[in-house]
Amino acid sequence: MASSSLVAAVMFHVSISNQIPPVGYLTFADKFMILTYFVLLFTFSLNILILELQERKKVDLAERIHRRTEYSTFIVVPIIYLLLFIISI
Repeated sequence: MASSSLVAAVMFHVSISNQIPPVGYLTFADKFMILTYFVLLFTFSLNILILELQERKKVDLAERIHRRTEYSTFIVVPIIYLLLFIISI
């Protein structure tokens, strides 16, 4: 799911980029999409880490990481996007 979200984000960014004129600086849409890429890449990396730990039979560590990140992402990610909106205003 994380990999298909990353592909969809790239396609969305290309679509947005084609609709605005080329400029020599980052627009808000570019900054938003770069942040989205980082969030999706972090999620993708975290999923790979948890799967790798499960393959190596370190299930307790995988469960601990999963528990800590399962609900914290629902708090941290909106705060990061909110900071982007506040900084860009």
